[in-house]
Amino acid sequence: VPRPEFLTGRDPKEDSDLVELRSRYLRALGASPEGLTRIGLAESTGTNYGRWRPLRDRVINHLLQTNEVVRKGTSNRGRYYLAGKEPSDFIRETDRVRNVYEAVHDNGPITRSALMSIIGNDSTSGRARVQNILDTLVSDRYIVTGSNNRGYVTYAVE
Repeated sequence: VPRPEFLTGRDPKEDSDLVELRSRYLRALGASPEGLTRIGLAESTGTNYGRWRPLRDRVINHLLQTNEVVRKGTSNRGRYYLAGKEPSDFIRETDRVRNVYEAVHDNGPITRSALMSIIGNDSTSGRARVQNILDTLVSDRYIVTGSNNRGYVTYAVE
């Protein structure tokens, strides 16, 4: 039987380490209702040394993308919680995020420039903030990107 192509070049030891680290992190987060930081995860599982460090961020990113874990704060200073066991003050949405989403929803496929004219605060920092919100909404699959007939990126609710 030929070896499948997607397995060529893979390191079986690294794959088993990733699986082991994932299960350790999930157990540690389940036992910690107040959440853990990135370093706290590594220390509580006994994996805060050389062999595990390169894998830590890959595993955390995987857990975030599969929605098994949620993060409050930034990647370097945030706390991680098991999905469904977040603290009561955990906020995923702010008024600005709600305004951006509602503007995209109400106005259909819309460019960022047109969105800024609706929302206001059309400055360099305001545009950067709105772009960050749009990127987050796209990555969380609340909105989708497309392009108009001029080739500009547009945003719309599916």
